[in-house]
Formats: sequence, structure tokens, C-alpha cells
Amino acid sequence: MDYLKRNIYTKENLSKLKHSFYSVFYNGPDSIFLIYRIEKNGLKGKIIEANPGAVKILKYPKEELLKKNILEIIHPDNIRDFNKTQVLKDRIIDSEIDYLCKDESVVHAEALNICIELDHDETIVVNLSRDISKRIQKEKDLLHSEQILKESNDSKDKFLSIIAHDLKNNFNNIQGFSELLTKNFDELKNEEIKKYIYHINEASALSHNLLENLLNWSRSETGSININPKLISIHNLISDSINLYQNNLEKKKILIETNTNPDLKAFADPNMFQTIIRNLLSNAIKFTPFEGKIKINVKAENKFIRISVIDNGIGITSENIKKLFKLKETFSTHGTNHETGTGLGLILCKDFIERNGGEISVSSKPDQGSTFSFTLPANKSSYHPVVKT
Repeated sequence: MDYLKRNIYTKENLSKLKHSFYSVFYNGPDSIFLIYRIEKNGLKGKIIEANPGAVKILKYPKEELLKKNILEIIHPDNIRDFNKTQVLKDRIIDSEIDYLCKDESVVHAEALNICIELDHDETIVVNLSRDISKRIQKEKDLLHSEQILKESNDSKDKFLSIIAHDLKNNFNNIQGFSELLTKNFDELKNEEIKKYIYHINEASALSHNLLENLLNWSRSETGSININPKLISIHNLISDSINLYQNNLEKKKILIETNTNPDLKAFADPNMFQTIIRNLLSNAIKFTPFEGKIKINVKAENKFIRISVIDNGIGITSENIKKLFKLKETFSTHGTNHETGTGLGLILCKDFIERNGGEISVSSKPDQGSTFSFTLPANKSSYHPVVKT
């Protein structure tokens, strides 16, 4: 060790070390302060030297920094911890600290405080600080993304369990009624056979609709669904959807009234539009009582076409309206004929409407019916879709 000391502390080596120190001090990207550590003429904590890195990070001219006490540029929440590092002797203290910049921004830094005793009872602290604000922000962004992903996955898990439950019920009905037909066909009357076939058909239709929505939602979530907007005939597509539900309307003796103009067109994807109308019409039928009424209104509104599906059914509370289009807060309500549902259809509607440059809204009161209203662009120039990332 003595041999090493003799070789290190030569005049030539000391000159090299001094040159290296100055090079690090003046050219390094990090902030370096020299600060009085002990009380000397009221100068405790006074900055006596600052390198260009400190000037750049804190955005103060050097002459201003040299007039300040270090406590003036440390965030008030960090002063107590910083003071603890000042009472330790011959120690290198590693800490994190927030500095207040001249422009009132805050720099989060990783700091090393080295206490050095000099001659004449003077002690200074060499404070080396590295700006880690970007790293901290990235960590916060990552944690935020992880939280969003966790909430999304939790919501999807919850929702898929609801869908699985509804599918299981439908398939149990199909299996149960088909088993009764198989075992007792010769003993059953025609009316009983017709009744069982009707229940099998109804459960099959519900399962098909649920699986179709689930498939569309999955494709939408993964970005694999294609959108091909073009000018479409609102009147014709609504008529096609009504025909699909004619049996359901007749079964509940629901009167449907359409107020459409055959000349009105919208610029949207026709397949997505049919999915939207089918889901809204299916919900209206589900919650409309026997011998109730459903209206579908279509009108031009500025550069958009507004389509409204109105029923006089059981309605929705204001509390539940807030949950309608949220995967995390889905709720299921039985229809007027004990129909079941998951709420996936409405989530899909909102997604498809926004992807086609429109908006959806709901107004409803319990026992007074509901109005689901949405817009679509009337032409290509008004087409500004929400792009899902």
C-alpha cells in the first residue's frame, strides 16, 4: 500500500488527477455543487461552486446559483432528509431529492453527498446529482399502464364469466328440451312437441346472437376487424333488421313504427350498422311489454344522420345508465318475458358507432321506456372515426 501511495502521489500524477477532476466537473452532464457544511460566518449551506451541469439542469445562471443557499432550491418536502446527510462525517450518502428550478419546474434527482474536511476547520459537501425525472416518469407510466391492463383483464374476466353463464343456461335448455323430445316423442302431443321445439329454437337464437356479439367484440378488441365505410341506405338496412325480428315482435304483439326517409343515406360500414341496429332493436323488444310499442326515427341533423330507437318498456334508472357502456360495470336485467342478456351488445354498439365517426346517447326513466339515439356521418367529409389504440 505504501508503495502504491508513493507512486500515486507524485507531482505528475497529482497534476493528471487534478486535470481529470476539472474535466469531470466542467464537462460532465450531471449537476455538481460545492456547499459549505459547517457554520462559518453564517454561510452554512451556501453554494460556493456550481458546474455547467447544474446550470443546465436547474435552469439558473451560474451567478444566481452562487448567491443561493442549497435549501432554497430543494423542495420543502426533502429538506429534512437533506439535512440528515449534512451531519454525517466522512461518509458518502446516496439519496433521491427534488430540486426547484428557476422556471418553477421540479427535477427529481439521484444525489450523492460527500462530506470533505479541509484545512482551517472548513468542511464542504460535494453534491453530485443526476436528473432521473424521465426515468421516474417512465416508471409511473409503466405502473399506470399495468394498472389499466390489470383492470381491463379483471373486467374481461368478469364479463366472460357472465357470458359463459348465459351460454351454459341456453345450452342446458337446448339439451334438456331435445332430450325430452328424444325420450318421449311417441307419447307427446303435437302442442307439446311444438312447445319444446319453440324453446330449443329460442335458446339457439339467443346463443347465436351472444356468440356473434362475442366474436365481433373480440375482433374489435384485437384490431382484426375491417371497416369499409360507404354510403348506405338507412331505410333498407333498418327494414332488413326488422324482418329478422318479426317472430319476436309477433310473439309479444309489439307494434313497431318506423319514421324513415328512403332518400337519407349515411357514410358507414353496412355490416357494423346492421350489428348496431340489431342489438338496439333486440334490446327494445326484450324490455318492451306485451302489446307495447317501438319507434325507430331517422332524421338529418347538420352533417349527420340521427337514428333513434324508442320503446315504452321498463326503462333504466339513472344509476344504471352510467354503467351501460362500461365493461367493468356491466349488469344484467331480465326482460319482460324473462329474456336474459349480458350488456355486451351495447358495448359493441358504442364501439362500432365511434369507429364510424358517430356518438351514442341514452335517455330513460323507470316504467316510462328508453330512447337509444346515435349519429352517423351523412357523407365522407364528415367521417372522423375514433381510432382504437
